[in-house]
Amino acid sequence: MKKFPYIKIALVLAPLFTGSCEKVIDNFDFLEADPKLVVNAPLISDSTLVIHVSHTTGIMDGDFFNFIDNATAGIYSDENFLEEATYIDSGFYSFGLIPAAGNEYILKVETPGYASVESIIDIPAFPVLTSIEFAGEDENGIRLRATIKDPEGSINAYGISLIYPLVYLEFDEYGNITDTIIDGTSKAYLRSRDINVSGGIFDYSLSTEKWDDYSDGSSLLIEDNLVNGREFSFVFSTPDIYLAIALEQSVTVQLESFNQDYISYLKSMELYYNSIENPLSEKVSLYTNVEGGLGVAHGKSITKSELIIPPGLISGNFMDWWKY
Repeated sequence: MKKFPYIKIALVLAPLFTGSCEKVIDNFDFLEADPKLVVNAPLISDSTLVIHVSHTTGIMDGDFFNFIDNATAGIYSDENFLEEATYIDSGFYSFGLIPAAGNEYILKVETPGYASVESIIDIPAFPVLTSIEFAGEDENGIRLRATIKDPEGSINAYGISLIYPLVYLEFDEYGNITDTIIDGTSKAYLRSRDINVSGGIFDYSLSTEKWDDYSDGSSLLIEDNLVNGREFSFVFSTPDIYLAIALEQSVTVQLESFNQDYISYLKSMELYYNSIENPLSEKVSLYTNVEGGLGVAHGKSITKSELIIPPGLISGNFMDWWKY
């Protein structure tokens, strides 16, 4: 018997870093200055907190960042101490805390020989996914329409992604299905021409460039510049979930909410990556919200919904080629 995987290993969405305390620094200014602490801290509404601590080094020292294994890290709420981190390995520290959506935290990190650093991190309220529905098909695959309720008075950004089961089929020598195996999940590739979609995210990078007017990525970025404080809809497509739907497997719609600080960080990284291939480009400023050091703190809340589309709504032509 043969086993045919429907999809290759998918790219994983990178952690989304946000915070309320902001500063812009030139990414080359620190290379010959006194070493600084570098803190990356993902505070996610449904996950225990794990942070990474490293330090900058000079150009002649080889690697720009080295991890630190003797830091003292504490998490606070309204200046009240909550917990001290436990060291894991390779610069990673863990807390038992699961951040709560809508709360604000302060992270403080100290290490002998370095200036102390801290960051204020807002965890956004849970995003409201009003509806997700089937919207036909196009040259990019199945089309979906999502509707989000944006809260008033705050500048938000959203990331939407689809998580679907990895379906493997086993066939006999005549091409008949003999077994269906679900082995893990993957994030679908998404495309959109919608005016409310401003970019696509793959791994640790954002792309705001559009190809044939499309934004694409394993997650789509939606900023609320045009829709602040009201309900709005947008349409996107994916070629990756046909098989799951044909076999009546549900797909998870993941909507993430994060503050504008994260967008500033992502866009500065995009400028940096673009400048690498252009020797005439100006020096790029990297965005940080870690006072006294470098790095980015991450505040994100997540809403998940199950999407079930009846198999009869998809094109019958698909069933002619997926098994080859």
